[in-house]
This record gives sequence, structure tokens and C-alpha cells, in this order.
Amino acid sequence: MGVSGYALEGSYASHKGSFKEKVFNIVVLRYKYVYFCIFIFKLKATMEYRFRFENLEVWKISKQLAVNVYELLKSFPSEEKFGLVDQLRRACISVPSNIAEGTSRMSVKEQVHFISMAYGSLMEMYCQFQIAEELNYGDKTQIENLLKEIKRTSYLLNKYRQSLTNTSA
Repeated sequence: MGVSGYALEGSYASHKGSFKEKVFNIVVLRYKYVYFCIFIFKLKATMEYRFRFENLEVWKISKQLAVNVYELLKSFPSEEKFGLVDQLRRACISVPSNIAEGTSRMSVKEQVHFISMAYGSLMEMYCQFQIAEELNYGDKTQIENLLKEIKRTSYLLNKYRQSLTNTSA
């Protein structure tokens, strides 16, 4: 009995100690899991964060307009690389960039200023595409479609500018 009693006592004692360790390990694992979940949540939140301008329809459209302009400009004559092509590239990039920069400003006056700059760049593009059309640069239907896109974007920009000035009054 003594031999088996010691064996029983010994196994019980070691079982008792390992039970505490198991409970401790479970508690630690739960805390690690909670912290891991919080970390993943924060990571996901930063990955899904969008700047305010990214939610604006006018910014999305003007960004796509810039992409479409770049695609069309590939078909322009090479002698225009540093002339009309360069001017159009600068103007088309300026529109979504000014919208983005304007939304980062605190005062409505500054926001409206950047929206006005974007509108000016749109009008510059409109004028330059009319000239390109008269010079028979690029595909005529593509240029006409871009002119329609510019008109649509200018309408949305004006509406956005009006919404900014109406909320500040």
C-alpha cells in the first residue's frame, strides 16, 4: 500500500501543480488572444481607412478622367510631347489633386479656393482638347467623350463648391 500510495500521492501532487499551470496558461492564452484580436482590429481599421476626398464622387470621376486623358495622349504626335501633351497632363492631374488637397483644409474659404483651382484646370483641359480636335490630334470620338466628361466633372465641381458655401453661411 505504501508503494502504491506514494505513487498515487505523487501523481496527484504533480496533477495538482499542472492543473494550476493549465489554468494559468489558459488565462494567459485568453489575454494573448484578446490582445491579438485588438491588434487585428486596429490593423484592419487602418487598412480600411479612407480619406474624406476618396468618398467624393467628383474626385473619383476626376481621377478616372485623368487616367482617360493619359491614355488618349499616347496617340498624340511626338512633336507635341513638350507642348500640348505636357500642358494637358499637368491640367488633368491638377483636378483630382486640388480636390484632395482642398478637403484637407480646415476653413471653407481654403476648401473653396482649391475647388476653384480644380475648376480652372478643367477649363484649361477643355480649351486644350478643343485645340487638339481642330489639329486632328487623337481620335475624334475619344476627344468628344472627354469633353463630355469634363463638362460632367465641372457640373459636379460646381455643385460641390455650392454645397461648401451653403453650409458655411
